[in-house]
Amino acid sequence: MSTTHSASALDSPRALIGAWGKISILQFFVVETLVIGDWQGPTPYSRLINKISDLGALHCGNYGGRPVCSPWHPLMNTSFVLQGVGLLLGAAFLSATMLNIAGGRHHMQRKHLVVARIIRVLLAAAGVGAALVGFVPEDSVRWLHLTGAGMFFVSGAATLILLWWVWRESRRISWLLLACGVISLVSLVLFVLIPTLQTGGVERLVVYPITLGGALMGAAVAQRVHGARRNARIVRRAVAASASPGSDLGPGPVAGSGSASGPVSDPK
Repeated sequence: MSTTHSASALDSPRALIGAWGKISILQFFVVETLVIGDWQGPTPYSRLINKISDLGALHCGNYGGRPVCSPWHPLMNTSFVLQGVGLLLGAAFLSATMLNIAGGRHHMQRKHLVVARIIRVLLAAAGVGAALVGFVPEDSVRWLHLTGAGMFFVSGAATLILLWWVWRESRRISWLLLACGVISLVSLVLFVLIPTLQTGGVERLVVYPITLGGALMGAAVAQRVHGARRNARIVRRAVAASASPGSDLGPGPVAGSGSASGPVSDPK
């Protein structure tokens, strides 16, 4: 794929919507802190003991051996749903080509596009799972709530590891994504297999890296999008100036641009 097509692929509203959709999932950390602040249980809420879903429980009482009472559960459940929406926006608006270009890969083999398409499917699955957690709190339909959580956990961690593979040769941030994915996946295995580790602290080692890694992915794409849009504006102004009456400039390439669109900047 040429540099011109690469820039035009990123210089579009689709890419920006997808990128900021991913970044928006950071709202989870803010909402979690606010809801914990209004916890009304007989014992203080503990991030090491209490599950994240306890914050979205509809009723006060004892759940899973833990005292639960979260008056602001509507806010927490809304946060889960919005997190799912952000992931779905990333899946819908970031094409396989955009994901490869955002990673600095302008000459793509079929395998890179196939993996990027798998990433989009996994993003969508993680988004549906997160939204399901919000729509179906832990003290309503338990099996459906757990299904949503499982979709988010597995798909979210796998997304980060696969994105590392796509970006590993050109973007240093890919190694942060790999670290987040591995930490999340290993923690998930421990959480599932060892009952004594089924605590809020271990659960957060699954969820926090997925959320942070997803936002980093969105920020990396947004950085490339803004670079492409900036270069496109520079080229359009230069072309308009060369075509204006009385201009001594011919319609030839802009000095220093390197191509019709110019290279996309890559500050790492």
